Amino acid sequence: MGIHCEIYLHKPPNGAFVGVRGNVVSGVIRYVVNVPTTITEITASIKGEGIMKVEYLLRRDDQKQPETEIRTETYIDVNTISQSGLTVLQVGAYDLPFRVIIPHDIPPTSKYVKYGNIHNVTCKISYHVRIRFSRPGLMTFAKQFTKEIIIIAALVPRLPTSPAIYNGHKKLTQLFSSKQSHINIKANVPNSVLRCGDKIELNYEVINDTNVVIKSVEVKVVEVYTFNPLSGREVVITENVPGTETKTVAIQKGGTQEMSVEITMPADRESLDHSKIVSREYFVLLIVNLPMPHRNYVQKIPIQIGNNIHDSVVQFDNHLISQPPSYWDAMHEDWGDTKDYQHKTK
Repeated sequence: MGIHCEIYLHKPPNGAFVGVRGNVVSGVIRYVVNVPTTITEITASIKGEGIMKVEYLLRRDDQKQPETEIRTETYIDVNTISQSGLTVLQVGAYDLPFRVIIPHDIPPTSKYVKYGNIHNVTCKISYHVRIRFSRPGLMTFAKQFTKEIIIIAALVPRLPTSPAIYNGHKKLTQLFSSKQSHINIKANVPNSVLRCGDKIELNYEVINDTNVVIKSVEVKVVEVYTFNPLSGREVVITENVPGTETKTVAIQKGGTQEMSVEITMPADRESLDHSKIVSREYFVLLIVNLPMPHRNYVQKIPIQIGNNIHDSVVQFDNHLISQPPSYWDAMHEDWGDTKDYQHKTK
C-alpha cells in the first residue's frame, strides 16, 4: 500500500499535554497516497498504556528459570472513524483533523528501569496518536502509523496545603535505670504540596529526655517507587534524592534541638499517581541517630510534587484546527498489537 503519513500537533507552549479535565489533544494528520488504494476504513486514535515487568531473581528450588510477572494497564483508548465503507483513495494528499479530550485521571509519560540483586523491574507509561487504514480481504492486514506524544499529569492534592504537624515518640529501654526515657519529636511543614524545584520547608523540635546522647539529627528526601503485580507481591524501591541531605550536631542528655530546614528539590522530580501498576512518592525523613544498641528513630513526612497543581493549572485548549500548520513530523509505521496480528506483513 503506497501510503505515507505526517502529523501536526497543536502543542501547548511547553510541548507537552496536561492531563486535566477539559484539555484536548488535537492536530492534523496528513496522509499521502502514491498509488490508488482500496480501503474499508480510516481510524484516528489516541492510545495510552502502561506496562510493567518484574523479574524475581531469588528462585525457589523447583524453579529452573527466574519467575517473571507482566502487568498492563490502559489509560486512554479513543478511536474516531473518519471514513467507513469500501473506498478507493486516489493519488494525492489528504488532511484529517482530530480532537480528543484528555482524561483528568491519567499518569504522566514515564519510564523506569532498575536492575537489582532481588528483582529486575522495568515500567513504561506512554501515549501515542495512531492512524489506521483497514483494507478488504481476510488475509489482508491493516496498515497503521503512530506518533508518540508527551503527557504530564495534573497533581490532585491529597495532602495538606496548609501547615501540618507531625508528632513522634520513642521510648528507650535503659538497663539499671528506673527512670522513663523518652525522645519526643515535633515537625511542622507549612505546605505538603509543592511545585517541581520548590523548596521544602521544615521546622522541627527534638527533646532528648534520656540519659543517652543523640549522635545527630539527619533530614533527607527519599523517592519511593511501588510496583503492584497481579500476584500481590508488592515491590518497593526506595532511593535517596541527591543533594537533599542535612545533618546536625549531637543533642546532649536532657537537651533540646530546634531547627528550621530548607531543602531545594531537583526540578526533574515529580509525583506519579493515577496508576494501578506503579506509584512514585516522596517523603521527608527526619532521622534521630542513636548510639548502639538503640535503633534509630525515623519520622516519615509525605509530600507531593508536580508542576500542574489541579486547583491552579491553566488549561490550554487546542481548538485551532483550521490554522495552517507551521511544520509536520513524520509518523512511524507500526505493526499493531500482537492481539491483532499474528505475524508481520507489508
